[in-house]
Amino acid sequence: MKKIISLLAVALALPFLFSCNKENGNASNGAKPVTLIQGANFNLAKTYSSIKGTWTEGGETITTRTVVSTSSDGSFISWDQDEKEATKAVTITRKYNFQTGTYAVTVKDGKTTITLTLTEGQALGAIVVEESAGNVTVSFIPVDNAGNLNEEQKAEITIQSEANAGNQDEVYTNGTWIVSETIATARGLNFSRPGLDIHEIASWARENIGVEIKDEDLAELKGYKVKNIVITDSALSLNFENGKSFASNIDIKQYNGFKIENFVEDTGNNISDYINGTGRFDFSGDLCVLTISGSFKTNKESESTATSIILTLKRINK
Repeated sequence: MKKIISLLAVALALPFLFSCNKENGNASNGAKPVTLIQGANFNLAKTYSSIKGTWTEGGETITTRTVVSTSSDGSFISWDQDEKEATKAVTITRKYNFQTGTYAVTVKDGKTTITLTLTEGQALGAIVVEESAGNVTVSFIPVDNAGNLNEEQKAEITIQSEANAGNQDEVYTNGTWIVSETIATARGLNFSRPGLDIHEIASWARENIGVEIKDEDLAELKGYKVKNIVITDSALSLNFENGKSFASNIDIKQYNGFKIENFVEDTGNNISDYINGTGRFDFSGDLCVLTISGSFKTNKESESTATSIILTLKRINK
């Protein structure tokens, strides 16, 4: 199952671990002028962090935080993380409990309320931004057992990071995407399907490339067809039609290039056990074209097969 998890992580990693290249639409490359736009709520595309509690382990104080990262178009990703004070900086020991959902915004009397609802339909809470006398305070209001906002537990939170309107990469990528088409090439064979179905591409890789995937592992991937992909300034989630999601932290400001072997899952599995490669994405018209050039490892550890995977993404503008 380790390799199957890695395959899912590969699909998860693709949209953000690429170097950026904005096509200018000139005749020499045949690209269409970029028509992607800034999301309507780009000013709210931030990552918010609140302290959930503290505890002690091995003589060290661990702080648990709830983190919420909002996109520019009404989606969000949340997770919990444990961190400890290091010599020069905070060390995050683990990240877990990734969840996704949508948010609604209301503005009244200088107060902006961002109400968060999980994909499953439960209320998560609300982020409240208040401006008074030139000062801005940001708070988080959790929900009680009945799903109602509990004002008595309102606590101040911090803004951990935010999307930069001056960086076109962040403007273009921040939001919600659907996969229009997946194209893969290996050993002179082509795989082309609408959308992204993890079971389909895994089956193709086993049958045509010789990637070692057990029957029971392959069966577990049925139903993992991507519904949408959410990208924020610090996180990415791959959301499937079966209601499940796979998410990971990113920092789009830090990735100027991409080497897949540098991406390690929170579980400790290294993607390079399964696939190596480098890649990039390009913008053309209203599409984001993601290309990875690398190699799948086959059932013989010393062998690999050159592979190219392309995802064509279309942004959902809300």
